Amino acid sequence: MSDWVDKAARKGEQVEIDDYGTADGPVRWTLPASARTVVGRHDPHGEETTGILATLGAIDPATLPSATMVLQVKIDESVPDVSEFVRNAAAVIDPSMRVVALNSTERDGRYASIQTALKVGGTAVLLLMAASMLVQQLEQLRERRRLLSVLVAFGTRRSTLGWSVLWQTAIPVGVGLVVAVAGGLALGWGLSWMTAKPVSDWWLFLPMAGAGASVILLVTLLSLPVLWRLMRPDGLRTE
Repeated sequence: MSDWVDKAARKGEQVEIDDYGTADGPVRWTLPASARTVVGRHDPHGEETTGILATLGAIDPATLPSATMVLQVKIDESVPDVSEFVRNAAAVIDPSMRVVALNSTERDGRYASIQTALKVGGTAVLLLMAASMLVQQLEQLRERRRLLSVLVAFGTRRSTLGWSVLWQTAIPVGVGLVVAVAGGLALGWGLSWMTAKPVSDWWLFLPMAGAGASVILLVTLLSLPVLWRLMRPDGLRTE
């Protein structure tokens, strides 16, 4: 028996082991004087197992009207459909028997599909944003064609103008990513607090954040050829 039960049940004395009992009243059983006190252990659910631990030779389960049976089976997950074999065997014993699978990590296929769809949708939105930003960037460069040529004529480095294009793209996208990540983490923390469930991975946003950074580089690289062409001296010509 576990250590805390020893405070209520005494060795060599009777103990009430079935609250429902029979027509004659609750079922009582004399706890053997030779019973040992052991430390309770945690079960696979993480709960501490307590109570009186007795074998079938010590007490007949048939004398307990409300007795239930809990069986834990360790299976070889390399066998195809091994879980279904266990469920079929349980149905043969008792069709009303409930079978619960205990896994350290179990991912529902539907939620995995939703997660994949969200990633694909987010990536598609980022690509649309990149296309829109690229078109806007190219229009701005063409409008500033004469100004760019003047800057180059006065000795402005081409690399400086290239960095300016990068910052024009990086600042709005970077601010948007920071706000999105902060809002998402706050929302996730709030949901985990309300459901009292721990978060297994706080870094799931990194792929999308990396995609946002890739958008910055993509728009900048595609804008550079047009920028070099517009910085030629012929941009100073007027008619």
